[in-house]
Amino acid sequence: MKEVRVVTGRLVVQPRHSANAGKLLEKSTPFSTSDVADIHYTYPLKILTPRFASSSECLWAFLVTYGGGLVQGDQIHLNVVVGDRCSLLITTQASTKVYTCDAGEQSGQTFDYDVNAGALLSILPDPVVCYANANYSQKQVVRMTESSNLVLLDWLTAGRMARGEFWQFTRLQTSNEIFVDGELLLVDNIVLCDNSVLTIKEGMLKYQIIALCVIVGPALKDIWKKIVETLSATKPYNSTPQPALLKSASTLQSSPNSEPCGCVVRICAYTTSQVYLELQEMLKPLFPILGGNPFENK
Repeated sequence: MKEVRVVTGRLVVQPRHSANAGKLLEKSTPFSTSDVADIHYTYPLKILTPRFASSSECLWAFLVTYGGGLVQGDQIHLNVVVGDRCSLLITTQASTKVYTCDAGEQSGQTFDYDVNAGALLSILPDPVVCYANANYSQKQVVRMTESSNLVLLDWLTAGRMARGEFWQFTRLQTSNEIFVDGELLLVDNIVLCDNSVLTIKEGMLKYQIIALCVIVGPALKDIWKKIVETLSATKPYNSTPQPALLKSASTLQSSPNSEPCGCVVRICAYTTSQVYLELQEMLKPLFPILGGNPFENK
């Protein structure tokens, strides 16, 4: 068995200390001009935070791995802290490749996020692409407050579709947990693997993309309410279904009798480009806050 390679990273974002930052802030968005307070990472992970990536107060962080992906035995652990009233976007330069694993081997990623009061964390990566025979596990845990805001995108493709690989990985498991003030708000788990009755490819039919998008928080209320209203609207009787792109939205509540605090959007599609276009349309009101469109030219 190959030795496991543990890769660690940490990013802490705090308000930029500037005499003018607070004055500019109150005229634009409810978020402070954000800056890196602490950052470190080990090979092959790299965290890039280019200063001029955003035109707003939001800080952009790109997660990069040398070689473009994870080989068997790689286990990446990333911890991110977003300070009070800060805004952080976590994205990628390209899809995360998960390379072939030998029998019994695995690669994986674990992300821990702490989003402090009044802050915004947007996790908008490109999709995960598992090669044939890959074995991949991913877990994301978000701890936030009632005044925090979150946009979390978790999505994957069928594999190297250009090479004719469709759902040929050995196993994939993703887990997302969101806690608000210590109380569990959402748990979402996906496990994909062949079994004695049905293969992944047979079960997915023509669908090659699965996406989950969670939007939570008071500063994003207009965005998630509009999404729920649009996707929940009754279709005209004579409307033509579009099986190539399936999408649904439901509200999130901390308890059965509480007011909604966000929404969950699920998408299945035939192509990656369909999902990119759908995400851009759905999240368009968010881009001025982020200071740009992370999906542009993809």
